[in-house]
Amino acid sequence: MSRDASTLRLGVLTDCHLAERGTPDARFNNTILLGRSRELLAEALTYLAPRAETLLLLGDLTQSAVDDDFRYLFDRIRDTGLPSYVVRGNHDLPSIGSDPLGDALTAFPGEWPREPRTGGERLGPVTLASGALSLGEDGYLDTVAPPLVAGPLLWMTHFPVLSMAADIEKAGWNHAGDLRNRAEVEARLRACEGPVIALTGHLHVRAYAVAGNVLQLNMAALVEPPHDVAVVTVEAARGSVLVRRTCARIGDAQVKKAPVFDSPDTVFHWESGRWQISTPAHEGDR
Repeated sequence: MSRDASTLRLGVLTDCHLAERGTPDARFNNTILLGRSRELLAEALTYLAPRAETLLLLGDLTQSAVDDDFRYLFDRIRDTGLPSYVVRGNHDLPSIGSDPLGDALTAFPGEWPREPRTGGERLGPVTLASGALSLGEDGYLDTVAPPLVAGPLLWMTHFPVLSMAADIEKAGWNHAGDLRNRAEVEARLRACEGPVIALTGHLHVRAYAVAGNVLQLNMAALVEPPHDVAVVTVEAARGSVLVRRTCARIGDAQVKKAPVFDSPDTVFHWESGRWQISTPAHEGDR
């Protein structure tokens, strides 16, 4: 990339599942350390704060959408001094018609964290935007109206845009389920003029997928092995975009196998209208 490129360093977390200390652990693919969730969050933010310019939290912020857990999260984020954005996960929307995260954000006396602005907002070399997650009688929906932008669009979401169900089930992992209107969300993002970088959680796996102009980076959970945090660097200049995801593991849980599909350090390059993988996965990290 040229020296006049614009660069953005994002600290990314997902699936913190915050709960009170002493909460019994749960299990998905491996043990979900609910009783240590606050400790893991503190370690993750300590790691990310000196390495990132902005924090993104991709939903399932809490286990049970309890106000005290949101308050703990917001206080720890404020301690970093970094601008931060949050979106809802299914655990943050426990029932139809309720919005505990929205209520907590309204009550919290500070600018950060907040949700991405409706219609998107400029964040360094990208436009940051997200949908509006809701719970209906037959599942979760994400209302999506991507802003019309010429440059890269950074789409912040809990649920995946591109389905990973077949790959996850083939590898023997549990699949957490897709949006009821996932195909519609994918179609709308693929209709965007420029490259789209979708940062997603929910699946508790580290993976990536590409479909047309959409690059999806699935972030592994903080609360369950591999206890990932990620720094995502976006560099853009003259129609070319470089995306690098560098993951680190927080905590010391030992498992025989963690749900990862690609290297902790992976590079993607958008040029001539398509995404290219510059750094392949390393088998030793699988």
